[in-house]
Amino acid sequence: MELLAEMDRVCGKHGISYYAGFGTLLGAVRHQGFIPWDDDIDLVMMRPDYERLKEVAREFRPPFFLQSAYTEHSTASFFTIVKLRYDGTMALDTPDPQIHQGIFLDIWPLDAVDDGSERTRGLFDIQLELYFLAVNEAMIRQAMQNRVNLKLPEKTRERLLSLDVRERFRAYESFQNSHFADSQRVNCFTRECAKRDQDKQKRYYGEIVRLPFEGAAVPAPKEYDPLLRTMYNDYRSFVKFGSEHENLLLSPDVSYRDFLEKATVSQKAP
Repeated sequence: MELLAEMDRVCGKHGISYYAGFGTLLGAVRHQGFIPWDDDIDLVMMRPDYERLKEVAREFRPPFFLQSAYTEHSTASFFTIVKLRYDGTMALDTPDPQIHQGIFLDIWPLDAVDDGSERTRGLFDIQLELYFLAVNEAMIRQAMQNRVNLKLPEKTRERLLSLDVRERFRAYESFQNSHFADSQRVNCFTRECAKRDQDKQKRYYGEIVRLPFEGAAVPAPKEYDPLLRTMYNDYRSFVKFGSEHENLLLSPDVSYRDFLEKATVSQKAP
């Protein structure tokens, strides 16, 4: 909740819009807080606001840290979404102490996706190719070897492959941002690839309302009813699901840095 309050402060200061997403939106509407078996907060932002948030990352002062693909340089820290972290806590996923691993909330970009119009014809194929150039180079090289009909010009693809993976991801994000106005439909791109939530209309995210959430409030699309129906159908019915973070070592009281330091000392002890 402190992370959410800090997110609200920074976004309010800079006129950046964001919304409760996924189970957080469902929890706000149905429970006025967390779904009883949920274990995190998910927020979504239109791509232009998402890019603006990264530009003002310095507004988040310790113990808060805005983590993206560009903030650390270990392969273990290559996050394709933004995470707002709380240093001094622990959500441990890797033994690398140079990576921020405090408790977090997830912030997902909503991108323009093919809405069936002439303007967006072929958009998905280019988005997909740019995305995999950053996150799965082996798949792209295999496709090239098998002479698959890829969409990017060969020189463009070779130039991107010569860049660091983060620079490739920057090219992908830049493309998404520059084409945001092209479609009337939006989605988180990884969910679009998985054919999930494919009925999200940009107009659902017009006016913002603030819904009660654990004694505070969270911004939500005014059109949350059709939006939730696209994701969960009969969203008033309770359907329990498992944790997505059950492999993380979590503590609000122990710093991941202290934990890793003690673990290292313990391993060196005779």
